[in-house]
Amino acid sequence: MKVLQVIDKLNVGGAERVSIDLTILLSRQPEVTVSFLCLLDKGELDFELIDKNIELLYLKRPFRYHIQSFIRLVRILNQYDIIHVHSRHVLRYVGLTHFLPSFLKKYKIVFHDHYGNIENDSNLSDYMRFCISKCKTYIGVSQTLISWAKKMNIKVPLFLLSNIILKPEVLDVKKKTASIIVVGNFRKQKNYEFLIALMDVLPHDICVDVYGNPVDINYYEFIVNLIEEKKLGKRIRIVTNEKNVLPLLTNYNLAVHCAQSETGPLVCIEYLLKKLPFVMYETGEVSKQVKTKTDALSVGDFDLEKWRIQIMKLIYDVNYRAEVINDMIFIYDNYYCEEKYIQKCLKIYHIMLNS
Repeated sequence: MKVLQVIDKLNVGGAERVSIDLTILLSRQPEVTVSFLCLLDKGELDFELIDKNIELLYLKRPFRYHIQSFIRLVRILNQYDIIHVHSRHVLRYVGLTHFLPSFLKKYKIVFHDHYGNIENDSNLSDYMRFCISKCKTYIGVSQTLISWAKKMNIKVPLFLLSNIILKPEVLDVKKKTASIIVVGNFRKQKNYEFLIALMDVLPHDICVDVYGNPVDINYYEFIVNLIEEKKLGKRIRIVTNEKNVLPLLTNYNLAVHCAQSETGPLVCIEYLLKKLPFVMYETGEVSKQVKTKTDALSVGDFDLEKWRIQIMKLIYDVNYRAEVINDMIFIYDNYYCEEKYIQKCLKIYHIMLNS
């Protein structure tokens, strides 16, 4: 079985992380030959695939309707049995191949939907509906996305494939840090205004490190200015361009994830893996899975006092913290097993090929 994973560029991000981890897991399967195609150019995380000797291709498309790039794309796709497309903006481009006559296409497309703002934006354009309808399979990373696809009357097989992360091969990095870590690129759905308000009600000796790239530069500047306005510059540190936060997690006492809408926040799975207690807003698949075992890691609204109380308990109540960490170990072992994940993905592929 020849499989091609497709994304635009391998910079730091949730969909990119999943696509890399899935590709590495597939490369370990004897029945699979897997390659990776970036529609644009080289990215920050390319080395992770190169180090595993996984073929990495670049389309280097200069703009969306560049004819020569489109012709080359079709030639590349036809070398594979399954084309695994990650993210909606990538499908918008690869979906152009749906307009070709069937005898020019030897491959089958699976669309892997990572859209994290579905609770706030459930719109589906006519073109995106067309692109999805011509795929052989739709994969959602959360039950919310699967429910959305059903509501939108998507007429292809629907599969839930919740996010996981690979167990790290690198050692932890020890360094002096703040009490709390927050991870997430700067975009409005991350709700960093709430984080700033939260810091205002927490004890002054509690500081936070925010790791994230300024994806939305206007929002990033707004948050930076708000930190200055609230005179929290000494307690909130922003770190940009950190490619791998995972080895740093053991330096912190707690993590906070206050995104308003997120289908399956990968970073919370990383917290589970590293046994770092966290407080998150109840959104997405990870939150649902966490709540099957404990209510200690999520809050159902943005009441500052509820967040403050839970954060203080997890940092300062040693016995309570130990109980929560035991629950985290159970959750990780039951929901984020690599073997179960890759077998489910392979089952989806076989169903596609036989359809």
